[in-house]
Amino acid sequence: CTSEIEDIIYLPHHGCRAEIAVTELDAPNHLLFDAKATGNFGFKYDWTFESGPMASSQEVEYRINEIPMDGIETVLLEIESAGCSARRVRNQVVDSSALCNINFNYEVETAVFTSPETEPSDLGTVTVVYQDEMNNVYRSQIIEQPDWSSYNIIEVGDNYIDPLSGSVSQHTVIQTEFSVLLSNEKMGTIELRNCQAILPIR
Repeated sequence: CTSEIEDIIYLPHHGCRAEIAVTELDAPNHLLFDAKATGNFGFKYDWTFESGPMASSQEVEYRINEIPMDGIETVLLEIESAGCSARRVRNQVVDSSALCNINFNYEVETAVFTSPETEPSDLGTVTVVYQDEMNNVYRSQIIEQPDWSSYNIIEVGDNYIDPLSGSVSQHTVIQTEFSVLLSNEKMGTIELRNCQAILPIR
């Protein structure tokens, strides 16, 4: 089973996060998508469906009439409120099982940067974590990662700007991208590719 999910989270310490809940309605592939946005209030919602029109409400009723060739409907949710934004991509398995329908979580432990030129090797310990719908936990702590695995720093900033108050604090901010192979002792391995996150380091 391989699932490729892109997830970009801005300013996660303030709870600005986009989640997608899906409920099946009266027939297979007739679905109700619900945006679970946390943080501030008054969110703006933008939905983009691979095989259908865009939408702009918190809940979207959607019928997948043309199943994609790969059997996966890619759904993009973007939210924005009070200077806080987040986007979520969900790969919804249609007309099939939900084995590849995996939720994204991550855990990052970092060392403090001394300058923007700091090499990624100084990042400390990085652990990427998945938890699927059956509560199986997959981790990136594998001794031999494949050639395509990576953890790169896209940009390093010196100051962290609070999205609510606008105040500036002396916390390094990093924008990262990573691809990694995850494992579960009982369930085997899965691939996590092209993920990005913006994280303040305390």
